[in-house]
Amino acid sequence: MKPSFSYVTGEKVSASDVKSSSMFTRYLHQELGVDVPVGGSGRGAWYGRLQSEMEAQGWSWADLVGAVQYLKARKSRLGVMDGLFYYVSTSQDRGYGDDPYDDVRSKVSEALHLETDERWIRKLSLAQGKALVEVYRQWEDERGRLRSRVS
Repeated sequence: MKPSFSYVTGEKVSASDVKSSSMFTRYLHQELGVDVPVGGSGRGAWYGRLQSEMEAQGWSWADLVGAVQYLKARKSRLGVMDGLFYYVSTSQDRGYGDDPYDDVRSKVSEALHLETDERWIRKLSLAQGKALVEVYRQWEDERGRLRSRVS
């Protein structure tokens, strides 16, 4: 597939420039070399899939840029642009893009200051990603009363 003129001009797109479907498409092409859909209908269909996936999954532009950076760091290639969607949650778990667990991490930090049980300290310290959310929920169910003692 031959890219359109705008993709051949060589203008670099930085991660902070990505605030629209067209800029993200250019960034994805630039960083991973993925073919860009040619023509209004092909590109329009891609933009539509991109927007609907972002809405359905609650992704931000930073999440998508993070997935590109994750794949680039792994020296991975994509055959088609849609393939990126499979890597967004993995890249988030690895610390790329917006951190969906930032709020939980601050609560865990507070819990670690209160906790005296070595078993809970170990669990809270070692869990990551979705497991961290589950461990914190369990801690709050079982040990959250520590918080009320200190307040």
